[in-house]
Amino acid sequence: MTQLEDETGTVTTVKVYLQFGYGINILSTRVTDGAADPVFDGEVFSNNINGGDIITIIESADFIKDEVKMLLRNLP
Repeated sequence: MTQLEDETGTVTTVKVYLQFGYGINILSTRVTDGAADPVFDGEVFSNNINGGDIITIIESADFIKDEVKMLLRNLP
């Protein structure tokens, strides 16, 4: 939840990650509580990324390589 700048309400964001084969679909929506004019409330957005893109990002993004390695080491 994120408090709005004018403190009139809160924004709750919900994300769902769906894995299918080598792809990941990210569904997200948000609900605004207490705002006079909620924007995008209840609208569902969808983004897709495939495994090859994830590998490319990890290989080229130096700032997250160590975190990814740590997460992989700690998997059960």
